[in-house]
Amino acid sequence: MKTCRWRLPPLEKAARCWVLPRSNGTLGDVFVLPEHRGSGVGGLLIEHCLAAARQMRLPKLYLYTPDVQSVYEKYGWCEIATCLHNGETVSVMELVLEGNDQSG
Repeated sequence: MKTCRWRLPPLEKAARCWVLPRSNGTLGDVFVLPEHRGSGVGGLLIEHCLAAARQMRLPKLYLYTPDVQSVYEKYGWCEIATCLHNGETVSVMELVLEGNDQSG
């Protein structure tokens, strides 16, 4: 299984994420340290991961989050389910990546 990781200089110790190009892709471990939150680095991180997923020609991405659904909704993610994960209720979210239609 291929794992891709990116860091955003100069805040390379402030944030991280990965994209797993499984059948449709999973975005995970999107994390910004508390002292860097509100600075825009989270949005840059999400945009960077989405660009990488598009470059991998993934048709969709999935993620789960317990509490920041509104952040992802700004980028077009939609909640498709809720479930219990590690003892907490999380939203499962999906994003269809435009321009990556692989049906034809």
